Amino acid sequence: MPDTSTSISREQRATADFTNAMASVRSRIELPDDQLAVDALTEAALRFGACELGMRRSDRLRVVGLHKADAKELAAEAMADHELGLAALPHIRPLIERISQQETDAEALALWREASPRLRKEWRRQVAEFDIEAVKAQQLLKVVDDGCDALERGLAGLGRHLSNTLEELERLRRSDDRGTEAESFPYWKLAIAAVLWGISVGVIYDMISRGVPWWQPFLWSVMVAIITFCIGLGC
Repeated sequence: MPDTSTSISREQRATADFTNAMASVRSRIELPDDQLAVDALTEAALRFGACELGMRRSDRLRVVGLHKADAKELAAEAMADHELGLAALPHIRPLIERISQQETDAEALALWREASPRLRKEWRRQVAEFDIEAVKAQQLLKVVDDGCDALERGLAGLGRHLSNTLEELERLRRSDDRGTEAESFPYWKLAIAAVLWGISVGVIYDMISRGVPWWQPFLWSVMVAIITFCIGLGC
């Protein structure tokens, strides 16, 4: 059985992997305001994850009847992280508003529609290699399909999808169970992944509109797939 230090080390590694991956996403985004939105998404994901880890530890101590004072302190710290995560969410919205207000280029949209099936096929290949239950695989596929489908309706459609998803994330985190109850992945994790993929779909569209080599959007999608797996496996 792993000891506490092993568990903490595993959590620290997962946090470092996610943070480094999101830093890679940030480095590929040009506008400072958009970079701040990515920072806010990273902060929200990390704070919500820390909250759930802390609450689980607190619940364990409470259930076994040990260290009641420590359990109470852990719960308070966890909820402080929860509030900091909620405070980060509004800083994602400026990026969503910019996407919503940007005019869709008909030629770029046609190129996106041509590329979309290939990207979806690659995502399915990635999920097929991921050792998870079928219901989880289905949920991960839906995250990407919803983002891709939204862009089929233009940038305004993608913006609406992102706005609705961000609102859903906040609603879930403000609910009594903080979006943790689910048959497979906790709902709040799926919402975080959906926001990330929606932003990534916008980035891929921009790459295509600028005529970048085909492999750059492909590599971007693979990188975001890895981050999504980090979100799924974390906390």
